[in-house]
Amino acid sequence: MPTSPTGGAAGAGGVVPAQSGAAPGGAADGRHRAGRFEEWTKRNVFLTVLTFSAVLISSFITLFGTLGDLKGWYESRFEWKDGEYGKLTSLHAGYSFAKFREKLGAPLFVESVQGKRLTENIFKGRGYWVDVVTDNSGTALSYAVTACERDFRPKFSLMVGSVDGSSGYVDVTLNRDLMDNDSVRDFGMLKVFISGATSNSYTFQVIPPSNPTNYKSYGWGLNDACSWHSPRSGDILSSWWKWQDSHPSSQPYLQMSDLSASLRGLMKQSVVNTYMETAPHVEESDVYPWQVGVDRILTRTVDR
Repeated sequence: MPTSPTGGAAGAGGVVPAQSGAAPGGAADGRHRAGRFEEWTKRNVFLTVLTFSAVLISSFITLFGTLGDLKGWYESRFEWKDGEYGKLTSLHAGYSFAKFREKLGAPLFVESVQGKRLTENIFKGRGYWVDVVTDNSGTALSYAVTACERDFRPKFSLMVGSVDGSSGYVDVTLNRDLMDNDSVRDFGMLKVFISGATSNSYTFQVIPPSNPTNYKSYGWGLNDACSWHSPRSGDILSSWWKWQDSHPSSQPYLQMSDLSASLRGLMKQSVVNTYMETAPHVEESDVYPWQVGVDRILTRTVDR
């Protein structure tokens, strides 16, 4: 029998068939392993839950981030006033000026008070102005808020006396309350000057320091850095002009107990836009020889 060169027996035709199939590690084997891994992940409950949780957490983060943005937008658009009211009512004359800077930031204007060793600091708020007069030690001798936006209505409380010698609080809400207040109808003086030219026009009821007021001076009324208005006729400044024309006087202070019926009538039609208080033992005239609060000549230079 014929043999192969290697000594083995030859098959039919003398050729030994080759083995079929791909070598280990080929492309087909890789696809097979990937398929088995995919099937394994589908059957693995823990891995499925983990993947779902990650997607869910990511969705919540995105959702809450969007809701946070919406909340911030809503508060900045509609609820910002509450934050400003809290800021303003937390400040008082007699505090250090550093406290005012902490709450209000840097003043927009810094001016020397004419004829006095005092400094006037004017802050611009959102729809309002703040005026603070300080001494050399950095103490706020006065604090005045003037509200320009008619829907901006901060409320302030002041301590006053009564006819029986006791003390009590009176609230003043800017852009809501009228100048004429029955609780303090005959207290203090009316400081009024209506300019027919470019000087400031103002009218304020001022209560001087006393024991019932904790020796602080208070004032509320109209500062022409913002518009004057009446709940009935709108603009009230022209009515004050007419009164000034018929009552010329170089004396800006009038005793509240001596006011005429016409002047009382004007006060009943005038909506307060400014509140002022001083530090203890400080007279209003010591810090505001003229206009009470911010100076329109300065504030009008700022775009609102």
